[in-house]
Amino acid sequence: MRVNEGYIFRKIGAQPVLVPADTEQALSAVVYLNETAEEIYHLLTEQKTPEQIVSILSEEYDAPENRIREDLNETLECFRSCKVIMED
Repeated sequence: MRVNEGYIFRKIGAQPVLVPADTEQALSAVVYLNETAEEIYHLLTEQKTPEQIVSILSEEYDAPENRIREDLNETLECFRSCKVIMED
């Protein structure tokens, strides 16, 4: 899986967002990120695997690893549906 380079990471005030580089779609396809989704996005840009991401997040958050994995999978599915990430 890889990050779609057609999105640009920005912060609007304190709100992290992914904005399509294609200006025709920019307003209709902005992806708003919460703190965890922002971190997952940045880890994906560093080409971390899902297992590496689970390991990193497990060290940061006081939650069971299976819960972190479920949340990661939900975030990845959202990223896929928005075309933020693509399968290799």
